[in-house]
Amino acid sequence: MKLTRKVLVLFIAVSVLPTAAVGQDEDVSIGVIPDGELIDNAVVPGRKSPDELRRDFWRAEKDFYSIYNELNDVRLYDVRCTKEAPTGTRIKTQMCRPKFVDKALREGRIRGSENLSTDSRIADKMAAYQKNVETLVAANPELQTAAAALNLAHARLTADEERIAGN
Repeated sequence: MKLTRKVLVLFIAVSVLPTAAVGQDEDVSIGVIPDGELIDNAVVPGRKSPDELRRDFWRAEKDFYSIYNELNDVRLYDVRCTKEAPTGTRIKTQMCRPKFVDKALREGRIRGSENLSTDSRIADKMAAYQKNVETLVAANPELQTAAAALNLAHARLTADEERIAGN
């Protein structure tokens, strides 16, 4: 299930937003202090906790798909986000999937996101869905902004996960 989210986010990040400022942090501003001038106080932005970064990502994901669903004309491509606990755990995570993927899961044609390409009908719909997302993002500035926010939230969450894993 986690793979579907990564595939969709990476798709948006790579094919739709190649010029997004992934590495930039809008919370940090840098200024130059002239020689000899003292600073009364300095604001140092704190690091967000992994839970806060995850919530930021989930919020950005919901915002993106909310706008996408409003613009989308193909109802099978509407994306629904739910909180689910993967098999073997009680820890819930947000899953966002197009309706046609949910339908295939319910019907048992696929067992999880790892075999989306095993059913040629699903693979064809996924390609058409991705093209639809790309077209709508390219045509709508509000959706572009939401996609950039999603991309940035994903990059921050991934960087924090990598930082923690490296310790």
